[in-house]
Amino acid sequence: MALCNSCGAQNADNTLFCTQCGASLQATPVVAETPRQLATGQLVFSIINIVLGCCSLNGIMGIIALIMTIVAKNAATDEDAEKKLRVAKILNIVALVACLIGTMFAILYLAFGGFTVIVSMLGQM
Repeated sequence: MALCNSCGAQNADNTLFCTQCGASLQATPVVAETPRQLATGQLVFSIINIVLGCCSLNGIMGIIALIMTIVAKNAATDEDAEKKLRVAKILNIVALVACLIGTMFAILYLAFGGFTVIVSMLGQM
């Protein structure tokens, strides 16, 4: 007897579909994504970092991560591709965090700088 994974009903061994709910009784193989298939996300992440950090160290890290991702897609083995993608991922995360910290400091600088200008203008009145 074959048990249905969807509803738990018992079916004959040679049955392809569950007699209760119609679900397939054939085992579906789990297909794991290869590092080369996962490289597309890192490619997009690298391009975002290049745009966000266009003329700074963040952009340079994004460019290096982009190059590592392209090299990983063309790597000879999955292990080599995985190592290169790991480096690209680390570079992308560091660049994104640095960009966020830089943006936060810029906002704080503008906020306090703007506050100082308003206070000085009020003091002159």
